[in-house]
Amino acid sequence: MTLNGPQILAVAYAPKALKNRLRWLLLFDQRLQDLQQKAREPLIAQMRLAWWRDVLAKPVGERPKGEPLLLALTDLEGEEAVLPTALALVDAWELAICDPDTGASLQSSKRRAEAIFLSYAIWSGCAPYELEVAMALGMSWANPGADYLISKSGKLRPLSILALAAHLEWRGVGRANGLRLNWHALTGR
Repeated sequence: MTLNGPQILAVAYAPKALKNRLRWLLLFDQRLQDLQQKAREPLIAQMRLAWWRDVLAKPVGERPKGEPLLLALTDLEGEEAVLPTALALVDAWELAICDPDTGASLQSSKRRAEAIFLSYAIWSGCAPYELEVAMALGMSWANPGADYLISKSGKLRPLSILALAAHLEWRGVGRANGLRLNWHALTGR
């Protein structure tokens, strides 16, 4: 499992201390999304989510060694900060799987936005108003059919790249995505 182009660009714009955390969270979110999309039965998906919840709760030495995301988590600096976020992502995807109605889907999007975008903003040392912007960017990313938002804040640039990429993909812009994303990454516009 690898990051897509916009995710790679977003990670590139993250501060050095947060690059690996953001990369891991995006990969983990992608893994959970794949789990939801590929499961034929919600019960199977729930069982896999329960496995992730149990494994993440174990001490590092007791975790299975063959799972690449677990190995990457173990090597991650600041793992203790990422674990609650990872568990929040599991909860968010469980909500989407167990109750696929519109209200639950919106709540799942909100929880994913909080887990990745709000956590990243907190780790970046953002001011309170920037935390609100980060949350709005996260909702724009997790629920791209909703309102569209970008931010000129340098601290929030990686998040803004992700939100813009989700919006462009939702609109089906296609080939122009790369140019538009790179322009936004460079200028904030």
